[in-house]
Amino acid sequence: MDEKFRRFTTWSATVAIVFTLALVAPPAANAQGPNDEDMHTSVEEYLRERTAQTRTPGASYAIVSSDGIESMDAWGTSSNGNPVTTETNFLWGSVAKPVTSAAVMQLVDDGRLDLDDPVKDHLDYFTVADAEAAERITVRHLLDQTSGLPIDTLITDRFGDYDDPYSEAVADLANVELDAQPGQRHIYTSANYLVLGAMIEQITGESFADHVHSQFLRTMMDSPILDRPAASRLDGGHSYAFGQPVSVKSPFDEAGASYGYMGGTITDLAGFAKFVLNEGSVDGQQVVATESVATMLEGSAEIHRAHMYGLGWRDDERNRDLGTSTYWHNGAVPGYTTFIAVMPEHDTAIVIMQNIFGHFQDVQLLQTSLNATRIAAGGEAGPDSGRATYASTLAILAVVLLGFATILAWSIRRLTRPLSNNERRWLLYVWTIGWALVGSALTWAILWFPTTMGVRLAMVRMVAPDMGWMLTSLAAIAAMVALAWLVGGSVRLYRLRPSRVDKDFAATEPRPG
Repeated sequence: MDEKFRRFTTWSATVAIVFTLALVAPPAANAQGPNDEDMHTSVEEYLRERTAQTRTPGASYAIVSSDGIESMDAWGTSSNGNPVTTETNFLWGSVAKPVTSAAVMQLVDDGRLDLDDPVKDHLDYFTVADAEAAERITVRHLLDQTSGLPIDTLITDRFGDYDDPYSEAVADLANVELDAQPGQRHIYTSANYLVLGAMIEQITGESFADHVHSQFLRTMMDSPILDRPAASRLDGGHSYAFGQPVSVKSPFDEAGASYGYMGGTITDLAGFAKFVLNEGSVDGQQVVATESVATMLEGSAEIHRAHMYGLGWRDDERNRDLGTSTYWHNGAVPGYTTFIAVMPEHDTAIVIMQNIFGHFQDVQLLQTSLNATRIAAGGEAGPDSGRATYASTLAILAVVLLGFATILAWSIRRLTRPLSNNERRWLLYVWTIGWALVGSALTWAILWFPTTMGVRLAMVRMVAPDMGWMLTSLAAIAAMVALAWLVGGSVRLYRLRPSRVDKDFAATEPRPG
């Protein structure tokens, strides 16, 4: 979701926003594992302090080993005022992707598909604008995000009612142009995992939610959120408006569980982390083959140096100096931010859930989790960082908003003043056409044009309410400017017809004698 929104922010604020994953150089540390008791205390102290700094209303975390949960806690409140506990449900965002990847690997283990099978072998109606390229997209390409599908497909984050949510969403890819040839490069887009959800449905003959729960998640989770009825258990999340947390609606995409609209409690997510640390085993039962779990974790698509993407996992070098590899994934949907990391050499995993998300604060929220992972590995938290564009973007929008409000006031005054004998009709004609076009174009740009970059204004109001409010206000004012000149200018032009002007001013001439 957020990757699409980056493009829109760049356009709307006319400033360059550079995508970063907060890869702050970690401080030097020894390569020995952490002392468990001290580490657990340090992680919780850091998380409590950090969530207070980021004004996160509520959070929960768990530190997990292959034996189970080692420490766990929760604090704060949800948007409806309930206290956040270890039984509070959160949406997980893209942390759903590692779960979907494991479900796919289970089908691979069962011989029902192969990673290098073309997607069309298992999802016959899947296609894109380049039909020949669609034939070459494989299951592996979807999993490691190298299919070539662009960020801005508009098939994700759809909150309406659909008869067959997954198939209807996939059908909308038919006219989508690829941004790269299959296998050529990594392009992160949730559309890949939506297609995987549809593929699972067609292979199994079950809904994604039913299959994943009955064949996989029930072994490690008590009550995961996989559909809209279950999402009613959510207490509600937050975003930021002018730096302060505000409650936001957390809608549910019925074709979203496979890529982002999955959820549950901290113990549910901890159960999945334990499954990964146990190399696919749950209570002695091998749910996914050990080799398949290793394949999921190992980076196969290069994002940049020292950072790879595996099959639904990020694989980077951030904690190598502490003697462990680190496999992780973060997730965000309106109202929620979630994180999971596993460090096999330390037999440690950490899961963190926060009931807030803001587009401009995503780096800071992610850094909270990355630093906590660093502490859990025996290191120290890195320096704070964030987006310097937040204030400047809002300032630019405020200036443009004030400017158009001034133009609207001037337009009303200009169009309602009395007619004068020296008013030039051609100049009024130019002003009328010009401002009507400018106002209409800006209104169109704000309301419709963002969809060409994969973002809807309604989503902007969920993940950046302040920006969404200002853009909505700007669209309304721009529309009023256009309407004022179309109506007022036309009336004034009619009244300025030569014959009418002569009559108006003749009526004011003094009669001789």
